[in-house]
Amino acid sequence: MTSDSLSAAPAHEPSADNASISTQRGSAVRHLAILGMGLATMAFIPYLVTRRQVTTLRRRLDEMGATTALLKQRQTSSGVMEGTGSSDLLAQMRQELAIMREELDQKVAERTQPPSDTLTLDIININEDMDALRGDVSSAVEAQSLLSSRLDSIQSSLHALRKENETYRGEVQELLRQLRAEQDASRSELFKLSDELQSAKTGPQASELQRLLIETRQTRAVFGAIGTSLGDIAHIIQRVEIEMGHESKGAYDPVERLRVLALQMQDDSFQVSGDRHSAYEGRGRRK
Repeated sequence: MTSDSLSAAPAHEPSADNASISTQRGSAVRHLAILGMGLATMAFIPYLVTRRQVTTLRRRLDEMGATTALLKQRQTSSGVMEGTGSSDLLAQMRQELAIMREELDQKVAERTQPPSDTLTLDIININEDMDALRGDVSSAVEAQSLLSSRLDSIQSSLHALRKENETYRGEVQELLRQLRAEQDASRSELFKLSDELQSAKTGPQASELQRLLIETRQTRAVFGAIGTSLGDIAHIIQRVEIEMGHESKGAYDPVERLRVLALQMQDDSFQVSGDRHSAYEGRGRRK
């Protein structure tokens, strides 16, 4: 029994050594795997942080682009351009936004590549670029706020001009009403004088009627000059409305009524001149 036990003991020793060697190898592999995972985590954490910052900046840039486009649309619909300074400012903002977008796309493309040994240097460069981009974004925000204040001032000026135009239109309508009343009174008086002239042939009454007729014709000539002035006023009002982008609502158009009244007064003045010319011709024939 002793010899059997001695002979069996050396047979079990190689298996124990193999087990210990395999255990040591497995432990080394686990340590290497844990160490590799830790290093990979440490390498990818700055990348993920940078990627998140780049995504945030891109979203802010898209919002700024949409806001700038909305401001441009509002400026175009109002019908008033701000001038050379605002146009240059908008062009500069678009150029800066385009440059910033290209830089962000380039950084995102670089970050999508596998990390290399120079990851620390890249992170430093990215942080510097991010600081520069933050400065550019703040400048763009300040420029956008300045543009918004200018647009607000332009809108207030437009509101004041519209109020002034409404006041001016009310005064013109009142003047038209007075002129129409005077024209109707003069026309009725002229018809009355014409009837009296036809009934009176000779004597001082005829001369008096003739004098009144001459005065009435002179008054109608003055109305012709007033009609020309009203036509000029209608032209000025229409030009101001076109420049301000104002459109007449409804079938009532005061400017068109002013123009029609001016034409009527001018036509009446021409008729008076024609009647005077016919009277002169009749006197020449009598002589």
